[in-house]
Amino acid sequence: MTGESAEYAVRAVSALMGATFLALAIGTASCMRRSFCPTTAALVAVTPMVLYLNGSINPNALEMVTMASHFSKCMSGVSGAVLANTRALSLIWLTAAVVAAVVLYGFKPMVAVARNRLGSR
Repeated sequence: MTGESAEYAVRAVSALMGATFLALAIGTASCMRRSFCPTTAALVAVTPMVLYLNGSINPNALEMVTMASHFSKCMSGVSGAVLANTRALSLIWLTAAVVAAVVLYGFKPMVAVARNRLGSR
């Protein structure tokens, strides 16, 4: 593909990847025990700028949605790997997500999630 059709194809793939990780973040938040606050926070985090960047060819969009997915899934391997490979600065965001999860949930639940083969509770 070349030209304008290639640009639209790249935008579609970018939007599909972003929508997938965004759905994982919101879906995980809604499956928690007391799901009102996490689901509300996940939905409030979906600002118009997130949706705008998600439809463009921009690494920031993928970085935002994989960060949300990684944090809500508590160290999901797939979203963490995509986040780490988005940009060089993304490793800092990955570390921040892990530190925030440990501060909010404690160290023992994070170890249990890391030992689980599926990476979820």
